[in-house]
Amino acid sequence: MTTKGLMTICGSSLFSSVAALLLTGGVAFAQDQTVAPLGPDDSAPYAFDRGTYRGIPWISGGVGKEERDYLIENFADAYNLKLEFARTDGAYMGDISVVISQQGGGIVIAAGSSGPWFMVELPAGTYGIEASGDGQRFERTVDVPATGLETVVFAGWDDEPAVK
Repeated sequence: MTTKGLMTICGSSLFSSVAALLLTGGVAFAQDQTVAPLGPDDSAPYAFDRGTYRGIPWISGGVGKEERDYLIENFADAYNLKLEFARTDGAYMGDISVVISQQGGGIVIAAGSSGPWFMVELPAGTYGIEASGDGQRFERTVDVPATGLETVVFAGWDDEPAVK
């Protein structure tokens, strides 16, 4: 069974976050990770995942245009880095493991993105980003601003899901 298949069966972004930690050797970091759903009970009309990793806040979601619009309108000012995940045909995808590291340093955040958008608030600086899912892994370097929202698009996943 592929990792994506396992995450689909479990159907939980918390499981995705834990899997991301385990896959990155971050078992000791699990105590630094908190995940909480944000949905109708929190006065948001959509179900998002949000959490912190070592005090760094993040939010994930964006399934459907209305949900992405809501994220931008209500949360973009609180974050300075947005990651987007898509296949080469442009279709958005979720269940992505995200690991962000300081340039020449250690892991700053390791989390699972249940939706195609992942936003995080980082100190300004240069970071390495690793996004993996569906049997593929991509790396990028980004300069995160002190203010504003920097967007990095990972759109290289094959149009067809990985074969089991």
